[in-house]
Amino acid sequence: MLIISLDGDRADADAVLALHDRFGAVPVAAPPLHRVPGGRTVVADQTIVVEGHIIAIVAVEPRLEIAFGVTDE
Repeated sequence: MLIISLDGDRADADAVLALHDRFGAVPVAAPPLHRVPGGRTVVADQTIVVEGHIIAIVAVEPRLEIAFGVTDE
């Protein structure tokens, strides 16, 4: 599981905290200058593979723009 914070604003931070309460520690991808506790900053053109899914970070400003795909595995 991966949480993706598109804006990194206070509303995203609150949502991530609620998801952590429900699911425990889950990795969080967030834009630069985010306010999300435990969020890791991602950069444009970065690729993340999670459980057979490919998440491509297309852009990070003014908010995250992402594309999804599936691995061959």
